[in-house]
Amino acid sequence: MEKITGAEEGEPKLRPIRKKEQAFLTRELEHWRWLNLLDDRQASAISALYEPAGARFLQIFTALGAMLVGLGLLSYVAANWVIFGRSLKVALIVGGYILSVLAAYGLEPHYPHTARAFLLVGSFTYGGGIFLISQIFHEGGEIADALFWWMAGLVPACLLFKDRIQLLLIQAVSLIYFHSLYGVLLWMFGFYRSPVSPWSLWSFWMFLRSLPAFLCPLGVLAALWLLWRHAGRWRFGLHMNIFITLNFIGLHISNYFRDAVMVWLLFFAIGLFLCAAPLGRLKNTLDGWGVALTGVFGFGLSFPDVWRGSWLMARPEAVSAAAVATAIAACAALLWRINKGSLLAAAFFCLMILRYYLDFFYDFMDKALYFTTGGVLLMAMGFYLQRVHKKRRQS
Repeated sequence: MEKITGAEEGEPKLRPIRKKEQAFLTRELEHWRWLNLLDDRQASAISALYEPAGARFLQIFTALGAMLVGLGLLSYVAANWVIFGRSLKVALIVGGYILSVLAAYGLEPHYPHTARAFLLVGSFTYGGGIFLISQIFHEGGEIADALFWWMAGLVPACLLFKDRIQLLLIQAVSLIYFHSLYGVLLWMFGFYRSPVSPWSLWSFWMFLRSLPAFLCPLGVLAALWLLWRHAGRWRFGLHMNIFITLNFIGLHISNYFRDAVMVWLLFFAIGLFLCAAPLGRLKNTLDGWGVALTGVFGFGLSFPDVWRGSWLMARPEAVSAAAVATAIAACAALLWRINKGSLLAAAFFCLMILRYYLDFFYDFMDKALYFTTGGVLLMAMGFYLQRVHKKRRQS
């Protein structure tokens, strides 16, 4: 019988299930034991592979409480900023952090969820302390540097406790860190704060000169993936890392090329690659991201107005051709994934069809016929999505 392993070899990977699912599993195990398909030991081993969802709820509940406690401590120091002296301010911050870590260490063997909560209190105290101590001693600096040292201070706790909540906090801080470092706001839509000029040979030369500084955020990105592996390779953390990686790529590319269409095309190409490439153990998860990227950016690039103003379009008459070519490529990739049983791909394909119907037929069709045909089209799409869903469940 194949052994299922979790974060470490030899440790069972607990799968969260709802109470109804757990009750169903218990009834089925009793029935299988009655049929002599399983003995008591095997039934207990199967039952031990599943974790009630209430434990996850307890972890989230205690984590939210820890966040409030940490914010409350920082608010207390900030509210009494004028009254407290420098020594007392530093003592409260450092002492609160040390006591939180010691409490987490002491409670870990018997009360792991409470221990994680105290660890989170310490993490927020440590992060807030970086900014408060800098203000106490009137030390200047960049926000990105403070965020970097906050992440660096969270790494030991994540490694020692293998705590997923700590990793989620590191991931959230890393998102703010990347945006602060590159100084780009709403990069996906072409709104910038960075002084770097649009694409030119000079901007490319600036990019080459900034490569040493690029290694630091690249190291942060690599550390996120290593910590995710160390913490157990759980699915939500994987999705967060993929999102952060895509965000990192988009930030860096848009910071030097300042063309929203080019960034959209890049993500569209990444989506096409993820849809088609054999990617091993992570294929199911990455397939979903590939379909989402292909559908979202393929749908956006199917509008000719998006292409106008891009330096890629030297000839205005090529705008419509580029939009149609992108739509065809997106539909082909989506049909490929539909053939593999992807319900999300079917939804994006139907959305693309509906987009062209609403765009092309509104001006010259009779309105009664237009709405009637549109309704029939929506009903047909609903029926089609049900068939894909049914096929997926049967496969």
